[in-house]
Amino acid sequence: MDAREWSPKNVLVIAAGVIVSVVIVPLLLIARAAMWVFGVDDRADRTPEEVADYLRKFIDGTEEEWDLDDFESVPIKNEQLDSVRCEFVSIHLPMDEVGRAKAQELLSRVEGMSRNEQDATARQPRC
Repeated sequence: MDAREWSPKNVLVIAAGVIVSVVIVPLLLIARAAMWVFGVDDRADRTPEEVADYLRKFIDGTEEEWDLDDFESVPIKNEQLDSVRCEFVSIHLPMDEVGRAKAQELLSRVEGMSRNEQDATARQPRC
């Protein structure tokens, strides 16, 4: 090894790598395991109405700065709604007419889920 390889900068980089690999990564793994053991779920608990609102904003072009990131990167607890989210991710942005039609199809599906949910709630007996 020559003297360049042991410069203070390189020593700091090596030390940081060791700290990350020996300390931080295991802590993150332990935290993730604890979340699993205690039933902490990092998926969003979105309703069909919330998903429909996101889709309408994307179709109309009225979404806010972080809406796309919030919608695409956070899984949804409801598997049907998460399936819609995953399908939306496959649409290339900015949306062309084909993408807009696909998003409209997804919106119709979500609105159908919302209506079915409302119908089921209306049929439940009230005490």
